[in-house]
Amino acid sequence: MANTYTSLYYHIVFSTKFRFPWLTLEIEQRVWAAIAEVAREHKMNPIQIGGVEDHIHGLVMAPPTVA
Repeated sequence: MANTYTSLYYHIVFSTKFRFPWLTLEIEQRVWAAIAEVAREHKMNPIQIGGVEDHIHGLVMAPPTVA
């Protein structure tokens, strides 16, 4: 009987509209936490989430059941 192993990592990039610098130091930690919570609600494991004033990078690990 064969075993199956999957390791699905996704690098997701979000940008603010018109690349406007909305993500200030005052709110960035709350934004990162909110994105991590959305990933967890969709059964994904947030590995690293961060970014700068005009865009966000997220690395998540997803189970094979998530399309």
